[in-house]
Amino acid sequence: MEINKVLVGALQQCDTKELLEDTFSRFNLSDYSQKTKHLIEAMGDPTIFFSEDATDIESRYSTVLSMFLTGEWKMNGFYERAMLIKIEQLFCDYLWKKEFHAGLIDIQQNIDRIGRKLNN
Repeated sequence: MEINKVLVGALQQCDTKELLEDTFSRFNLSDYSQKTKHLIEAMGDPTIFFSEDATDIESRYSTVLSMFLTGEWKMNGFYERAMLIKIEQLFCDYLWKKEFHAGLIDIQQNIDRIGRKLNN
């Protein structure tokens, strides 16, 4: 089964186990493997390391569910957007400084040209 993006969006709005289970029910999803995949996708597909005793899919689902319910995954999108904004700011600063420097060079060239005309 493919990832259902509508379901992923609905899951991202849930903040309790009851709401999550109700959402899964509304989308006719009862398979732990699919629930786990959709929760991981809703969290932005983080890398998850399962312990050795989390061998069965139900315990993996329980682990992912616990991670989801902490809500910490919501900050990932915030940090990514903040990083993109910072990169844009740095790039704009770079361009502004480059243009400013080019403008200073043009001004200096004009001063030099006027100086040469005055000296002739």
